[in-house]
Amino acid sequence: MTSEITKQGLIIKAQSGFFTVETGEGLVICQLRGKLKQGRAKGDIAALGDRVTITLLEDGSGVVENVEERKQALVRLDPRPQGEYQQVLLANADQVIFVFACAHPNPKLRMLDRFLVIGTPDTCIRQIRRIRELVGITHFNRSFWFGDLEQVRVLRSMELFARKVAPRLE
Repeated sequence: MTSEITKQGLIIKAQSGFFTVETGEGLVICQLRGKLKQGRAKGDIAALGDRVTITLLEDGSGVVENVEERKQALVRLDPRPQGEYQQVLLANADQVIFVFACAHPNPKLRMLDRFLVIGTPDTCIRQIRRIRELVGITHFNRSFWFGDLEQVRVLRSMELFARKVAPRLE
């Protein structure tokens, strides 16, 4: 019998029930432990920016055992027949800046979250191209730091963007 290894981490990607967790020793793809999904949730149980405790599995994946209480969250309300559901777009960020045109093109504030670019290099490329097609941007500003993200991770994100994303956007 093997002993279970638990780690603390930060969710850096959430997609279709899978969560990429940065543990400080690498990335682990996780799913939620069944007990976390019991009962009717009024919002996302785990989201980008949440601090979590995970158990590592033998195959290298992991299971989210616990989600720490959020300090704050950027949410979109999703009306459903069972009641309003809170889709968490970003949790525990210390600073978020949104920039929208005031006149040309006319701002569509209900689409604000659609202009956040978060994810793997391929995901970022797709999102930036989609935004470019939607509103015709030729330049954009980017920030690689949010919350209490460690400098080494910020620098790694900057390097990854410069090496894998920017060249494919020209």
